Amino acid sequence: MTQINRKRFNKNQNKISWSLLILPFLLWAFYKSSLYLGDSKLNINESVSSLSSSFGIFSPLFSFFLKCFFFFLPVFALLIFELTRVDFKDSSIGRISRSKGFKYADIYYYFMHLLGVQFPLLISLVTLNIAFTYQGLSNWLNSIIEPLLGGNTSQFSLSIFLILAILLQDFKSYAVHYICHKNPFFWDLHEFHHSPTEMTILSQQRDNNLIGAFLNPLFLPIVVLAPLLVNLSLSKGYIIPVVIYTVDLFIVLMGSLFGHSSVKLIFPKFLSYIYMSPALHWIHHSINPEHYDKNLGMKFPFWDKIFGTYLDESHLKDIKGYGVENTEYNRYNPFYTYYLLPWKKIFRRIRNTLPA
Repeated sequence: MTQINRKRFNKNQNKISWSLLILPFLLWAFYKSSLYLGDSKLNINESVSSLSSSFGIFSPLFSFFLKCFFFFLPVFALLIFELTRVDFKDSSIGRISRSKGFKYADIYYYFMHLLGVQFPLLISLVTLNIAFTYQGLSNWLNSIIEPLLGGNTSQFSLSIFLILAILLQDFKSYAVHYICHKNPFFWDLHEFHHSPTEMTILSQQRDNNLIGAFLNPLFLPIVVLAPLLVNLSLSKGYIIPVVIYTVDLFIVLMGSLFGHSSVKLIFPKFLSYIYMSPALHWIHHSINPEHYDKNLGMKFPFWDKIFGTYLDESHLKDIKGYGVENTEYNRYNPFYTYYLLPWKKIFRRIRNTLPA
């Protein structure tokens, strides 16, 4: 094979591998967005439930495995993609074995998170039912806001409103992340996400639901606004807002998974003005003190640039390692760390702040 043909072959192979990677991400994004589409024919979740019902007593098990399929598909695709780009030892699987703390802890945390997603009752018990209360507030707010937006709005105007809602929601995410880093109470919980000493795809699930349960109700109108607009658009037969929302979810997933992976993905300059390059999230997890509390955004770089927390790709070379030195989250077994240690840290923080 000549050098020219070899380059052409590698280029075509690269296009194929990217295409095969993007498809599972798009499928996941469409599945995720369909959760907000009510009784629409586009609601994959409803279709899964209908299909599962034909399996009789095995229908709950079948439904669970189908939902797990959608949940795991992009992760599996990116794991395979990693192995085509880096050596096994430098892939997420190889790095998991080197991360300090409990051996292969990220795998345990990933499946604990999966169980929480598929069995909300388990999470509601762990969070003292705060999650259920939040859902009730969300439904109540939904019933108030929807009539206000239910006028003769066009597809164009709803699309603009949705884009503004997405921007507002991303600012909310930045604000919550900022609070988690600056407030000692919430840092006690968020520190768990920064505990891995290696960046792996599965380490993104080192997180707990307590932060969202405590803070999301404060931003409830912002949280429900985008899904509400999607529902309203679909009720009017508008498809463009649904596409916008699905693409947004796709970008969020790409940023989140690549941002914790072993593949350095830097967007072209023109695109990086709009979207945060996933590799910049490595800086956020860096153990270098100069990188602390930087690149708090995961989707848009606007807020980091406005509030002075942005560092570009030139700082990637200064990363010496990842994690939090001597973190308590790496001292115990995953079950205790995931379900009990956050509460222990909360009660300890409250006890230490009370007057003697």
